[in-house]
Amino acid sequence: MYGDLNSKKPKEAAALERLSSLLPNDVAGEFKNIWNEFEEGESIEAKYVSALDRFLPFYSNVLNQGYSWKNHSIHSRQVIEKNKPPIEAGLAPLWEVAKRMIDEAVNQGHLERS
Repeated sequence: MYGDLNSKKPKEAAALERLSSLLPNDVAGEFKNIWNEFEEGESIEAKYVSALDRFLPFYSNVLNQGYSWKNHSIHSRQVIEKNKPPIEAGLAPLWEVAKRMIDEAVNQGHLERS
């Protein structure tokens, strides 16, 4: 999640094609359109879904006392840089909650401050 994402797009494109091939043509086309809308991130709906998509793994780390953050030496700056743009753009009030969670995680020793 916080590492190199160079291989993400080709893998996702291959998965999209594989999944689409299993669907009827009309459904496959709609599925691809929805996926592309999400990837472009321009519509209100795409921004909303992107915010949730980014918040859920973040929240998982909060609930498990920063397990993945600790295992991968993730610092608060990285968490903010990765999560703020999509969460704030799609659900600004949720970003306010997430900021407080980051501060709490740092204060509790679950996330290293940077």
